[in-house]
Amino acid sequence: MAVNDGEVVGFALGMIDQTSTSHAYLNYLFVKEDYRKNGIGKKLLEQFELATSKKGATAGRRQIGSL
Repeated sequence: MAVNDGEVVGFALGMIDQTSTSHAYLNYLFVKEDYRKNGIGKKLLEQFELATSKKGATAGRRQIGSL
C-alpha cells in the first residue's frame, strides 16, 4: 500500500499459487491518477516481487490495465 499524508494513493494485490508455490500472480496494481508518473507503481511492484520471493516464488505473472 502507498500512503501520502494518511491517504491511500495506491496498492498492489496478488497471491502465490497454492498448487505451485514458485508462481506469484499480481492481480491488481492501482495508483490514484493525481499520483501517477511518480514511481509509485514501480515501487509497489518491486515490493510485491520482494515479498513473494521471500516466500519462495521465483516466477510471476501480471495483467496490466488502467481505470
